[in-house]
Amino acid sequence: MRWIEELQCLQVEMESAVRFFRNQEKFWLTKLELIEPQSQPGHTVWAARQNSTWSAMAIQAEFKFAALLKSNPPPEFAVVVKPR
Repeated sequence: MRWIEELQCLQVEMESAVRFFRNQEKFWLTKLELIEPQSQPGHTVWAARQNSTWSAMAIQAEFKFAALLKSNPPPEFAVVVKPR
């Protein structure tokens, strides 16, 4: 049972990591939209860079986790059922 729980926790943690990266991406996009570019050009560039960085991390994590789960799928009894 512990092994099943660990497999399920790993799947949830993978999903949580991607959600966190997407949340940070949206956070910095919101900041970017609130900044006045003419009066704060450095802030604008920083927010855009942060948005881009978090987006790239989310894309990479999604790709790597999907590839990992495709090549090493968890057993049917350990698959986490996601609510829709």
